[in-house]
Parts: sequence; C-alpha cells; structure tokens
Amino acid sequence: MRARHRGRFLAAGALIAAGVIAAAVVQCSQAGSKAPPPAAAVFVAVNGSDSGRCTQSAPCASFDRAYQVAKPGDVIEVAAGTYPVQTVLQSQPPKPEPAVTFRAAAGTRPTVGGIQMGANNGQPSGTAPSNVVIDGLNINGQFHASYAGVGTGASNITLMNSHVYGWNAFGPMLLLRDVVNFSAINDEVGPACCQADAIQLSIRNQGNPNPQNVLFDRMYVHDVQDTCHNEPNYPDCSGSGYGDDCGSCEHIDGIQAFGGNGITIRNSRFYNAGTQNIFLQSANGGSFSNILIENTMVSTSVGSPTNSVSLGGPGVSVFSGFARFRYDTFQKDVRIYQGVLAPGTQVEFTGNIADYRGDDGGGEPCAYRAGDGSTITPTYSHNLFRSKPCGSTDIVGRALYVNAGPNTPDLHLQRGSPGLGRADPNGAPHLDIDGDVRPTHRAPDIGADQRETAIMVLGRSIGRLRLGSTRADVVGFYGEPRTAKHFVSTRGTVTVASYRVHGANLSVWYSGDKVIGVGTTTSYYSTVGGNGVGSETGALLKETKLTWLDCRHAYRRNSGGAVVYVTPSGGKEKGAHVDSVLMVSHGFDLPKVTSKKKSKKGVTDCRPKLR
Repeated sequence: MRARHRGRFLAAGALIAAGVIAAAVVQCSQAGSKAPPPAAAVFVAVNGSDSGRCTQSAPCASFDRAYQVAKPGDVIEVAAGTYPVQTVLQSQPPKPEPAVTFRAAAGTRPTVGGIQMGANNGQPSGTAPSNVVIDGLNINGQFHASYAGVGTGASNITLMNSHVYGWNAFGPMLLLRDVVNFSAINDEVGPACCQADAIQLSIRNQGNPNPQNVLFDRMYVHDVQDTCHNEPNYPDCSGSGYGDDCGSCEHIDGIQAFGGNGITIRNSRFYNAGTQNIFLQSANGGSFSNILIENTMVSTSVGSPTNSVSLGGPGVSVFSGFARFRYDTFQKDVRIYQGVLAPGTQVEFTGNIADYRGDDGGGEPCAYRAGDGSTITPTYSHNLFRSKPCGSTDIVGRALYVNAGPNTPDLHLQRGSPGLGRADPNGAPHLDIDGDVRPTHRAPDIGADQRETAIMVLGRSIGRLRLGSTRADVVGFYGEPRTAKHFVSTRGTVTVASYRVHGANLSVWYSGDKVIGVGTTTSYYSTVGGNGVGSETGALLKETKLTWLDCRHAYRRNSGGAVVYVTPSGGKEKGAHVDSVLMVSHGFDLPKVTSKKKSKKGVTDCRPKLR
C-alpha cells in the first residue's frame, strides 16, 4: 500500500504553517506540566513466547498474554515488527482502573493485522476488557471493541496515535459496539475500499443500551469508498462494493452510528470519506442525545452525492438533549430529517460553513418538525450558508477553499473568502482545527479554519509573519502591499511594506527578500498571556520584561537576534494601553547617520514609523 499526503494533522512540521509559532505556544502553555511517559513493565515481541514471563529479556508473543500478566496502570511495550490479528480477552477478575496501555516501542511503528477487544462467542457475560489504551500502532485490518454479548460492552477504551487501514475489509475499520467511555484521539482511518465503513458506532442487538460518552478528537478519516473502480488515489484497490451494484455489500460511510448518548466529534477531518461522511441514523432500537460536532472539516467524496452530516430515522423523536454544530466546515449538506427530533431538543448552528442546510425533503427550512408535530427552531449565529440565511448574523456566500476537488481536498480558506473575520467575537473555541489561535479581541473566521493564527511571539513572529521568512511567503499569504517605502539602516537598505489587515496596519520590513522586521497596530494579535495592541501596558510589562527607552518613546527588550519595541499610547506617563508592537533584527532598526544630522550618539532619529 502506498503512502499518501496526510494533510496538516499527522505529518510532522505541517500541523501549522508557521511551525515556530506553534512550538512557542505549546512550550509556553505546557512548560513544566507534561510528565515523562511511564516506563514499560511488560513486553511483547514478534519473536517472543507466551510461555515466558513477558519481561524485556523474555517477552510475550501475544497481546492477550501480556494483558493477562499486566497489572492496572502498567505499560505494555510492543516491539517493532508485523503481528497477526490479536485478540485481547477480559481478565478474571476484570482489571479496574487505571488503564493498561499497549504502547509502541520508542522510535518504532509496529503493524498488527487487526485487534479484537474480546472474542465473538455470543455469550451474555461478555468477554471484552475495559480500561485499555492502544497507542502508536499501525493496524492493517480492523479494530473491534465490540464482543460483549448481550448487555453493556467494553468501557474506558482509548485508541490513540494509530493508523487503521485495509482493502476489502468485510466490516468497519473501527467497529465499536455498545461501548462506554470510548475515545479515538489523533488517529488516521483509511484508506479502505469496497466493503467497510471507516467507523461504525453500533448496537449489537435490539434492546442493548446505546453507546455512551464517545469522543473522536483530531481524527483524519479519508479515502473510504464503496467502490474500487472510482478511487483515483489508490488504483491498486480491487474488488466489488456497494457502489459496484453489489447487492450483498454494505453502504459505506465515514462514521455510521446506530445510537449514542454523548457523541463528540471535534478537530477532525473527513476527506473523501464515504457516501455519508457523518451518518447518525437510528438502528437496532438506538437513539441519540447530546451530539457535538466542532472544529471539524468534511469534504465531498469521489463519485458520490454525499451529505456532510445527516441526522436521520427511521423512527420519530430519536434525537434529544442537544445537537450542536459549532465552527465546522461542511463542503456539502447538513440534513436533519423531519420528525427525528424529540420535543424540546436544542439545536445550534454557530460559526459554520455549510453549502446546504436542510431536511430529507429537499427544502431549506430554518425550523424543523419534532416527533410530536411541534416546531423546533434552532439557534443560528454567524454562519456562512450558500443560499439562505436563517439568523440575523448569518451571511450568504460560497467559501473559497485551497482545493475543493474530492481527489485531494483541502478545506482551508483562501484569501478573500467570505466569512473571514465574520464569526462571533465571543465564545469561539480558542484554537482552530490545526491548533491555530483564534483572536480574542476581534472577530474570528467562520468555519473550522482560522486562516491566520492570532498568536504573537515577541522577538519571533506576529501571526503568519515570521522573522527570517521570505517575501514570497508574505505575498503568497497576504498579497501585494498597499505601500512600500525605503530607508537606509546601519546594515543596509530596508524596504517597509504596509498592509491593511484586521482593521489596522501590518508592516513587513525586508532586507532584500528576507523578512527582518514585523510590526502591527491591530488588536488582532496577542501573546500567550493575551496581551497586545489595545491591552493594558502594565499587563504586558508583567508578562515580559521591558525597559523604557526615551529615544524611542517606547519600551524595549532584546530577544535573541531581534529587538522588540512596544509603544504605549500617550507616552510612558499617560500610556495606559499598547499602541503598537514592532520586532526587528538587530541593527536594521537604526537609520544610517548622515553627516548633516549626526548626533553625539551617532543616531538622529531612532523612533520606528509603523504607519
């Protein structure tokens, strides 16, 4: 199987375009709080033996043997290599919390032919273990947390930092039956073709309880097809599926859920992921309550008339509690079938991009009929809909994506897209789908993508502008400047390009084609401590050490190879708020002295001009 681009999620260095900014945010916010991972206590290796003690010198061969040996809270280290399908059974007595963790050995990526949490024996007692974490594995097959018999299934299961994929899998990549407290975090699911949903959240038998408290966070679900004849990214896929008129084959979706109480999907991408990307439809007596989809991108699929999200029947009043869609980017439809909402269900659309929002009848109602015939009117705030607004702050238009094609979709926003800077300035998630910081003092962008991070790292960067980047980088993101001026510094000619962005000025200083200075007068950008233009000067002085410089009428600090200037409005005595911020590589901030105006210090005018 060939590798494919993995977008801005799992690929190192591509999570955020301005990597130094992301690193700074993480370092500042997590410094001193992240403990080192615990050492392994139990070991598994391809050449191990289940008659051994599961030590590092005598490892086990199977996951199940290692699990039976492990104590609650132990880490089982999985050595490099390729393992056959592994079945892990509940221990006797069942292991309580804390969870047992299967973790790839450092620097390795073991491959497993599939993982089954429990045996498919059909017994009512259930055989699936609880309190288990799977971390850092390739699963070339299926991951099942399902074999619970009749009754409640496995609880407290986490699949993280793993990749699940396969051809002609006769079942879902992730099959989650009757689970309680299940989490999938930073996983890639796909490619898969012909006969498998990417994720199926199901109910084993009529009368079993709904899955409960299920989280999908930072997922990348991609290239899941119901046919092998229309998949341009993987021509080596072969076989027949639902899309090839196979009557016995399954309908393919990104996520198909039969029911669930408390389903959260956030910070995730569904690219080319089945006929229905997120398909919540009652089955086997299931119902839904408390659904949250947030900071998530859903593209269209190759050759399929897809819906981005569907809330459907059969049955009436099968959705209750709340259904909240917040800061998502839906390239296609969001459909809520008439009658499926229980009376009193709270439905919210806030900050979303949706090409179409409607029902199963092809209309675009702003209100829906509940199961008892009453009317449910969702709350609408700052959405971008293609053709019809529903709330007073909704706007109409079509988003401009980096790549709208289903083969290689990229739903990040281009410059000039409708909805930039048009979301609610209050209540948006602090970070977008990529971990970029949304602004706190100005309106963020509508959708899952905040096109420009609002983080400012003193001495390094303002938003996407980073000291050391190139003119091509700047023009590619911001376009051509409104004005460009020149002056001669002690280190050569400097070009100052000015932009009008986020309601104020953004200046870029070049030496040749290299960025050697960045400055701003907009409150859009702020430090990790929340300070920037417009904030109280005293608050910024508490966050970082700055020294007053009379020559500049500004506060100053050295930061690595750069110097930072913070200018308060009204000067030092009356400057209660920050008026501008400038950071320049050393020497370029000093204009070259002329013979006519040379001062005793060798500098006549040292105040930077930002406007």
